[in-house]
Amino acid sequence: MWPTALRFTNVAAATLAENLVVDERLLDAVDRNSASACLRIWESASYAVIVGRSNVVEREVDVSACGADGVGIHRR
Repeated sequence: MWPTALRFTNVAAATLAENLVVDERLLDAVDRNSASACLRIWESASYAVIVGRSNVVEREVDVSACGADGVGIHRR
């Protein structure tokens, strides 16, 4: 059963990659216990495209435009 309210967590990591790892760990915690569900908002110091693990990058992202603009593409 899901909680009726989410707790806010202010966990921030130094890099985009580290923030994705924190997201994964929080998701694992929810898989073990839905009461640990939370709201977490973070931002990166640089522009980036975050792609879900089941998405096909070439279908979802203009890869050449990202490359031309120096925008990194990262997968959850």
